[in-house]
Amino acid sequence: MRAFALLTSVAALCLSIPLATPAMAQVETPMTVRVMAKDAKFIGTSMGGAHVVIRDKMTGDIIANGVTHGGTGDTKKIMASPRARDAVLVDDDSAKFDVSVDLAHPVPVTISATGPMIARGNAVTTSMDMILIPGKDYSTGNGILLELPGFSIDIVAPVAGQTAAHDPNKIIDITANITKLCGCAVGTDTAWDPSRYDIEMALYKGSVPAGTIKMQPGKTAGEFVAKARMPEPGTYQIYVTAFDPMTKEGGMAASSIVLTPSDQEKTAQK
Repeated sequence: MRAFALLTSVAALCLSIPLATPAMAQVETPMTVRVMAKDAKFIGTSMGGAHVVIRDKMTGDIIANGVTHGGTGDTKKIMASPRARDAVLVDDDSAKFDVSVDLAHPVPVTISATGPMIARGNAVTTSMDMILIPGKDYSTGNGILLELPGFSIDIVAPVAGQTAAHDPNKIIDITANITKLCGCAVGTDTAWDPSRYDIEMALYKGSVPAGTIKMQPGKTAGEFVAKARMPEPGTYQIYVTAFDPMTKEGGMAASSIVLTPSDQEKTAQK
């Protein structure tokens, strides 16, 4: 009888504990996400930012998404070597995506970033998994930091599909602009010296390699040039690549040129 009374008391105690309603359980959780170019600076407004998506890993639902805005940050602070553990790399202008989400319980999420948005042909995506805990502050210090590897490469000349009469003695100029994904120019007067990278131009006629040339820095930071002579008419694919032997990251851009037979070559073919 006494045991029954004790169990009844315990049951009553358990039933008396108030259950939290969903509205009461929501806790505001501030987040700041920043996206950096690997071995470089923040991807911000000058490159169209990086698109950030925060997704519930279990359900696939998007919790929040947006684009980073702001500057590329302080070069000296970011590129300092060696870098102290837990070093804060940001300043007031460093590009970021700020959001505050309401969480009822800890949530496993996948945070992805795609960028740069202004150079879609060079855009890459990276992601990381983490646990968001209600009420914790994910906005202080560097915030949540993602890193995108690669280069942004734009072939200025020749324009893709450009057509010209073939001349075996004529030198074709190939010009490209090369930056890190943050828009930071690869150049002798920058933190990204060309001597660190393998920057090359490769020619293909159809699927057949027609030669590879090391590109040289041009007149301005970020500009690289090469000169090529095409031995015969035809359609040539042009690939400009950049590779960092230390970080193993790379980038590429493609163009083409169509060299039609000259009058002399047409006569010879008859």
